[in-house]
Amino acid sequence: MVALSLALQTTLANIISGILKLSDGAIHAGDVIEYGGAKGRVVRIALRNTWIKTESGSIAVVSNTSLSNGSLINHSAVRRLSKKYAIE
Repeated sequence: MVALSLALQTTLANIISGILKLSDGAIHAGDVIEYGGAKGRVVRIALRNTWIKTESGSIAVVSNTSLSNGSLINHSAVRRLSKKYAIE
């Protein structure tokens, strides 16, 4: 039972981060973001990971836990979030 709990820990953390990422609205599909030195457009947000098409055309698959824990810059959400949260 302990082994199963340890094996599922990362997966469950990614799923919880994915649910929170979808519900908080910080990123949406189509947003241009920077994470870990890579910049690109979000093409898919799933429960365990987020897919980002980089400027070079590659697809970076990043775990939602990493996105939640790291420094994330969203270049295209200013208008959407400004209206919602009165950001100037």
